[in-house]
Amino acid sequence: MKVRIRVVNAVAKGVLDDSILPAVPEFVKLECDWLDEGPTSIECRVDDSMAVPHILKKVRQAADDRVDGILVNCFMDPGVEAARELVRVPVVGAAQPAMALACTLGQRFSVILPAKSGIPIVREQAARYGVAHALASVRSVEMPVAELSDHDRLARELAREAEKAVRDDDAHVIVLGCTGMAYITARFALAIADSGVDVPVLDPTLAGIGWLVAVNTLGTTHSERTYSLPPWRTTREREVSGEPDR
Repeated sequence: MKVRIRVVNAVAKGVLDDSILPAVPEFVKLECDWLDEGPTSIECRVDDSMAVPHILKKVRQAADDRVDGILVNCFMDPGVEAARELVRVPVVGAAQPAMALACTLGQRFSVILPAKSGIPIVREQAARYGVAHALASVRSVEMPVAELSDHDRLARELAREAEKAVRDDDAHVIVLGCTGMAYITARFALAIADSGVDVPVLDPTLAGIGWLVAVNTLGTTHSERTYSLPPWRTTREREVSGEPDR
């Protein structure tokens, strides 16, 4: 089985590029897409809101192209619920699958963000996704997304915050809170293991990809009882998904 996934990066190309995508198994085919316009990073609610209309356009294009799944590649999960109303193709963001997976790997997890301004947003996400009870803490490295390419500094700051999360906050799993950190996941996990902090480290991009593979393996998608449009607005959406009107 080959799973074709469209990765809709939730920003315009510039600060980040295709190198942020992680390595995946051969049966997964990733197609990288970027917004034609919009913010070059998402670090707050303003950026999130600016990006959503452009994300939905890309989601519709991906559905038209008959992909098997769509990843909105941002930890803030911008526009994901609206996208699920638009198309029947499986759509997921990065935060929800990462948090859900963290809860299967340990009792409590911590999220490490680029900036502390995102801490209230992550707490809101955890509550909305039903995992607030397992959120040990939300920490940050205080690095703009534009500076995440400084690998040495990022690895050093992530290790410092991870050690605090485990030793001070009793975290059992670490979730990286930005898809722009994906390229450093393996290096970071090794670094903290060498320092004696041996806990699972989750890359949210890979968590999202894994969710899409699982949903395709199950042969299902998100529920129309949860994500639906008024019946007089669904004809075009069913045409996009290939599903006949009922």
